[in-house]
Amino acid sequence: MYWRQRQILSDVKDHLRIYDIVVLEDFGISSRFTPSGRFCERIELLGMLKLVCPAVTQLPWLSVAPTMLKSFVSGKATAHKEDVEKSVREHWGVPVNNDDEADAYGLARYAQAVLYEEPAYASRREKFEAYGVNGEHLKAIRSVHTRILQSV
Repeated sequence: MYWRQRQILSDVKDHLRIYDIVVLEDFGISSRFTPSGRFCERIELLGMLKLVCPAVTQLPWLSVAPTMLKSFVSGKATAHKEDVEKSVREHWGVPVNNDDEADAYGLARYAQAVLYEEPAYASRREKFEAYGVNGEHLKAIRSVHTRILQSV
């Protein structure tokens, strides 16, 4: 697993550019899941990505709770994977092949909505912030992103 984590970090680092906004989906922690070695390794990998991403880009990462992503994409924090896929196809007309692609697209749209304070985010700001979006963190992302755009 160690070598796999190193390869993932290397691959991510190779694809990042200084102006990229890094959006990561947090792990959903639930009482029905018993932490295992593999679960802990995935949490460690997420932690390493949160360190590597801002080191390569000038932007801090944006972390999105699974319930926040589901709520943003489908309107329901308890939506099933199939509901998220269906919402991405119907709302944005994107032909996703599986739930991973739907989540990735949803994360990108969420970051765009947050960054530009689009109505899809602004109308439910309180709900999203209740799920853990830190206002100061968002302010920092917007500030750095604005500086980068001004320098380009």
